Amino acid sequence: MNTIEERLRETLTARAAIVPDHLPPDLSDLSLPEPPRRGRRLAPVAVAAMIAALIAGIAVVVQQRMADPQPASIPATPPFYVGSVVTDYADVSYGPWEVYATATGARVATTLPQLSHARVAGVGDGRTFFLAGRNTDARHKRTTFYRITLNDRGQASADKIMALPSWEPIESMAAAPDGRSFAFSMKSTQVDCARACASWRELRVWDVVRSRASALYTAPVDKFPPVVGMSWLGDGHTLALSLYERTTLQARALDLSKERTGDLRSSRVVTQSGGSLAGRRGAAAFVVVTSRTEGRTLLGEFSAKTGKRLRELTVGGWFDPIGYDAKGKALLGATRTGLARLDGSRLTPIRTPPLKAGQRLVAAW
Repeated sequence: MNTIEERLRETLTARAAIVPDHLPPDLSDLSLPEPPRRGRRLAPVAVAAMIAALIAGIAVVVQQRMADPQPASIPATPPFYVGSVVTDYADVSYGPWEVYATATGARVATTLPQLSHARVAGVGDGRTFFLAGRNTDARHKRTTFYRITLNDRGQASADKIMALPSWEPIESMAAAPDGRSFAFSMKSTQVDCARACASWRELRVWDVVRSRASALYTAPVDKFPPVVGMSWLGDGHTLALSLYERTTLQARALDLSKERTGDLRSSRVVTQSGGSLAGRRGAAAFVVVTSRTEGRTLLGEFSAKTGKRLRELTVGGWFDPIGYDAKGKALLGATRTGLARLDGSRLTPIRTPPLKAGQRLVAAW
């Protein structure tokens, strides 16, 4: 036995007598941490067996770590976000949208396309966004879509993806987790109508890689309620929609992997509450605001496959979910004073630009 093995044996023998009480909680579930484990004594035979097994496995572990590539470090909270400081009761679609650093809340000196009635959706990595709105610089005012990519310093590069034939207001937009496509809803009006011009609402998905659109659902506005919230779930083929129907909100889950993609009538009504919702990354589940009472917000997480309520989260104060972090554990959202990160019941503020009275921040990661 060499010197390293002797030192390892002495250290483990001294520390294995008592297992500490202060083990960190398991954060894989946001609801409640596991109860702390009580200290217990280990038998000398168990200690010796553990030491022998550990020493024997050192070489194997070292060799495996040298052979297998290590995964890249993914920041829990995205490094940047795109936000707009607006006044209460103002139409947030007018922007302007700016890039902000999450660590400092400072605005990054970079330029985004100047669009009116703009909507923005983030992939969740704090680097990739989709921006859509009315092009104010061109002679023909059309709805134009851009892919925004940020470098390590937050500098933006904008690539024009497509433009609609005319100006069609975008109601809601959501980016797929892999950034290869995004979904959007819009309201259009028929121009070549004989008697009367009817308004239609459409739900589409744009494939960024193949540069083509798929019309998921098209119907008159009286049969297709407004889409007030949209989120692509972590499984990559389920779209969660929040519809404002007959003075009530409905959260629906639309499975895009089926043959009859786009039939909104076949979507599952998960809950009768809706509004802003956030899809959980790595799972077919999403969080939606179920109720708001004075001084707190109640969030419910639902399974998009079964419609079952998985858990409830209570937040002290006003909280509007935006999306999960890159690891799919903490929930990022907006508060009355800016932005925050929700870990279980712990709410941690995220730095934002200074807000005056009557102002709020609308953001996307």
